[in-house]
Amino acid sequence: QKAAPEGTTFHYAFLFLGPQRRRALTALQAYCRELDDAVDLPADPDIARAKIAWWRQETARLLTGTPQHPVTRELDAVLGPFGIGCEELAGIIDGRERRLADLRMPDFSSLASHSTGIADVVGRMSARICGFRDERTPAAVGELWSAFQLVQIIRDLGEDARKNRIVVPMDELARFEVLAADILNRREGPSFIKLMAFQADRADQLCADAIEQVGNCNF
Repeated sequence: QKAAPEGTTFHYAFLFLGPQRRRALTALQAYCRELDDAVDLPADPDIARAKIAWWRQETARLLTGTPQHPVTRELDAVLGPFGIGCEELAGIIDGRERRLADLRMPDFSSLASHSTGIADVVGRMSARICGFRDERTPAAVGELWSAFQLVQIIRDLGEDARKNRIVVPMDELARFEVLAADILNRREGPSFIKLMAFQADRADQLCADAIEQVGNCNF
């Protein structure tokens, strides 16, 4: 209900999968949602770090077959056939933890690395669950998820600002003459609109390029 509730894009996309793949992808999506909430919901970053530390311990418990949380118990039951292990799940935790540390991005290279760290591993795991024949597919899907992550960064700009997080590159703020204080204080003006239009155009192009890569793969 939390990962793919009826009426969402995830719900309808998952209907195209067989029962085993649908169950596994739903569990993976639920795991990502739990980690997102652990990072994004607490107002206190120390509480968020404690929650992430707990999830790291909980993920390690998969190795001993003693997970406690309903989501990790489900993961334990469904991910084995797809060759997905604790190290890859820990990679998802690493990506979420970066969101607590990366409060500013000096340039787009840093932002791209941040997005890849958060999304690429999930995209590759999703490709393995859905199935593929072309060895290029996991990397292409990872690129697509990383591009989608840039879209989410634009969407979550206000939410991030309330946590003193500005993920839009600082050198681009300077180029468009937007102050960090403008974003933190939610001041919208012509320069801000131009800055965000630039971010949206770039994210749109990266999504289009990634979709083309996926389309070129032989499924």
